[in-house]
Amino acid sequence: MICAMAAPVLVAYLLARWLSGRWGPRVVPIAALLSMLAGPGDLAASRLQATPAGLLAVIGSFLLFGLGTLAALTRQRWQKTDAHTLSK
Repeated sequence: MICAMAAPVLVAYLLARWLSGRWGPRVVPIAALLSMLAGPGDLAASRLQATPAGLLAVIGSFLLFGLGTLAALTRQRWQKTDAHTLSK
């Protein structure tokens, strides 16, 4: 039911953007998307509570491993070094 009310708001926002060529307040599509995700989020939270702790620990470990690998692979983009600093 919530999705049926949030979808027209999002469509009207995008239609107004398309017709006027200007973006309106960003809080409108964010609120609409959060409303649309409330139902699936509640279902996921209830399923997550029933998941064994060991499985959640393994999933969390893989997630942190993936984030660490991503940070290591993109280190040159976010960590700037000077040539002068390297010569010391």
